[in-house]
Amino acid sequence: MIRLSEVVLPGHPDKFCDQVADAIVVECYVADSRAYCQVEMSTWCDQVFLTGGIVTREPLRRSLADIVRAVGKDIGYVATNALDAARYDVRDTVCQRREDPRTWTDSVNDQCISIGWAGCDAKVAWLPPEHYLAHRLGEALAASCRAGRLAGQGPDGKLLVRVRESSDRWDVEQILVTLQQLPSVSLLELTAWIVDDLRDTYAELRAHDRRWSEPSRRARRRSFPRRPPPTRARVRRSCAFRVAAC
Repeated sequence: MIRLSEVVLPGHPDKFCDQVADAIVVECYVADSRAYCQVEMSTWCDQVFLTGGIVTREPLRRSLADIVRAVGKDIGYVATNALDAARYDVRDTVCQRREDPRTWTDSVNDQCISIGWAGCDAKVAWLPPEHYLAHRLGEALAASCRAGRLAGQGPDGKLLVRVRESSDRWDVEQILVTLQQLPSVSLLELTAWIVDDLRDTYAELRAHDRRWSEPSRRARRRSFPRRPPPTRARVRRSCAFRVAAC
């Protein structure tokens, strides 16, 4: 059976919006334990759009724009990046009201719908193996972008894995990585660093679980440029990298 899984790095627009939304919810509950918070966020380059509604009895400690910028800075959108969180253009149209939020929260029954599953065993955190592999590799690349071989690259990126499963063996057939790249770093340099991080992380996985197969010594690597997004600041190149087992 062939299994596929994809993860995004912290600076990916989808993940960025998720993290900001989580931070806004936390801020609301700090202000009022029964807070009502329904906020939507979208982003394009250095523009952020917020809509929705918030009801708390006490005002929030920070403005929503400050929360957006703080999350962006924590992710890695600082002055060395094409997108600098300090210069975000935040368009906040969220309706904020100061009243008892229980009028709203006690009447809403669909604020959390969770669907999940447990698969395999504890060695893969009860996840399907392809999901576990993608998460571990994605976390390794994100950590490397913060303070490792890839320091200064990212934080936007994406990783996709293709795994062939047999009864007691998982063969990694392909890994696709896209990652923001500093203009001063060559594509070959970036590719080599990504390969090293992936190999190190995969070796750790194999040391704890031999169901992960030995990587092929004839692995084929391909790197190619990716069109960067438009921005009003300096543009960082993006690249994509593929490892295909032969």
